Amino acid sequence: MEHMEIIVHITKTGTVYKDKALIAYDTSISKVLGIGEECNAWLNQSLVTVTSPLKDGKIASFQASVLMFKMMIKRAYEEAGIKCLSKKRKVAVCVGTEMTEIEQKALEDCFYTFSKDLIVAKVSYQALLDMMAENKERRLPEIIVEIGQTDMTDFVKMSLKKVTDQAQKWGFEKKKILEMCRECLELDHYF
Repeated sequence: MEHMEIIVHITKTGTVYKDKALIAYDTSISKVLGIGEECNAWLNQSLVTVTSPLKDGKIASFQASVLMFKMMIKRAYEEAGIKCLSKKRKVAVCVGTEMTEIEQKALEDCFYTFSKDLIVAKVSYQALLDMMAENKERRLPEIIVEIGQTDMTDFVKMSLKKVTDQAQKWGFEKKKILEMCRECLELDHYF
């Protein structure tokens, strides 16, 4: 069963928890049996439904999404060795896909059930960190959740901009910087 990957970053400790966007629940007693990879053990069991609450990085099942994300964040805290208290936390969600206003509202509503402050960023995790570092007034969220494979284009552009800015500080002209980038791409030993 191939499904989207969810990555939960606990910024305080640097803990990273990765799992598949799956949830298994027993329909006879309305109980969640597992999330992520452990759902494979429940496939083809009677009275057990294994599903992905997301479709193309968007909320497909609201209740299942809330339960899955809560459990993933709890497990990330457990891996970090931090007691996951019931207090609401500051969360950022990186989505690698465009969303309609309604799709974004569903995502926000899902996370607001257990977060006090939410940022929905349509950029990669690294791009979000870079933007937060540039804006000194904004504190880094306690939890950053990546949904799916985020497009690395933003990250590459921001990295190249940093390199270009630094090279210009050293006195290189834009034309020379572009020429050096082309040379690097042509040389295999750089990669």
